[in-house]
Amino acid sequence: MHRILALVIVALLSAFCSNAPEAPSQECCEQAFSQIPDHKHFSKVDKNAFSAEFRELLEKAYAAADKEEQENPGEIGDYEFLSYWYDGNGDSLLESEGSSIVFEPGEVKDGRVRVDICINTEHKFAMLLLYEDKAWRIDDWIDPAFGKSMKTMTKDYLAR
Repeated sequence: MHRILALVIVALLSAFCSNAPEAPSQECCEQAFSQIPDHKHFSKVDKNAFSAEFRELLEKAYAAADKEEQENPGEIGDYEFLSYWYDGNGDSLLESEGSSIVFEPGEVKDGRVRVDICINTEHKFAMLLLYEDKAWRIDDWIDPAFGKSMKTMTKDYLAR
């Protein structure tokens, strides 16, 4: 009886572990990063690059931003944070000669992984990925300069 129970447990663990995702590859990280809507509207990126929850939040936030912008043309609204994911106002970090970007995925835990990103050795960000529908999807973005994650800022914006 104990042997059967042990075999069942081993089989279940084996099945679970074989479905566990591996850490995202460099190519996967690059693909995800290329869909970050820095200085562009969310409609200009592949929305499938985002987790269902984050995608829904961003769609609502960009729609609210569009409405706010139409109601107050020429004014800077509370939605301005949606434009600044990694580049500030001015020249792009990635357009200068010799620019570099390094992706360092951490340990996969419960279908989630944090990818530390370093642009030009000094600008650090984190992209949180969720393994959803058999693919890695962006579930949040962290710019330490903001003090909050993009998901949190988006929720705060929509709750105002």
